[in-house]
Amino acid sequence: MSPRIAAIQGSMDRNSATSSLVRHVGECLEQHGARVDYIDLREIRLPFFEQATARDVAQYRELAPLIQEADGYVLGTPDYHGNPSGVLKNFMDYFWREFTGKLFGFVCVSNERGVSAMDALRVAVRQCYGWSLPYGVCGVSGVDVDRTGAVVSDSLRARLQMMAGDMARYGTLLGTERRRDLTSDHPSFLAVLRAGKGLNGVAAG
Repeated sequence: MSPRIAAIQGSMDRNSATSSLVRHVGECLEQHGARVDYIDLREIRLPFFEQATARDVAQYRELAPLIQEADGYVLGTPDYHGNPSGVLKNFMDYFWREFTGKLFGFVCVSNERGVSAMDALRVAVRQCYGWSLPYGVCGVSGVDVDRTGAVVSDSLRARLQMMAGDMARYGTLLGTERRRDLTSDHPSFLAVLRAGKGLNGVAAG
């Protein structure tokens, strides 16, 4: 079974290098047989998250089926002062329930290797009970990605291809096990979703 992966572009800049990396890894995923849904947060314009009204937001209702059906996610962000973009964090606040038990890969545009920004994403994913690849992929705008948006670095292309292969393989494995756990009585952490409860005791809709 081929996995379904949501590729999330988390920069608000027009023609951003982040968008180029997300698109490139998505195309690599498609070469591996994955079904890829591209989500550009610059276009979606989710309002600032408010717990009480989040599920009534039109943009949430538009995205929710794609996020729910995905086996995994590629999160793309620029490095802002050692952290991911605010728009990407806002997106994660909306969809933390849907992330449970799913696989994440990270791509980052940074002059400082993006370690802190991707580590912050990894911590957030862990708090959402998701699985992260043990590495991320970072590129430098104007060096690895040119002004036309082309990925011009051979080493970066190789790492993006590696990430796509790992997302396709391990996304399939985790997706299969997740679906099995949700329909069985296996006492895994996914049992709270079978019981209609979100993790941390919040009702799952």
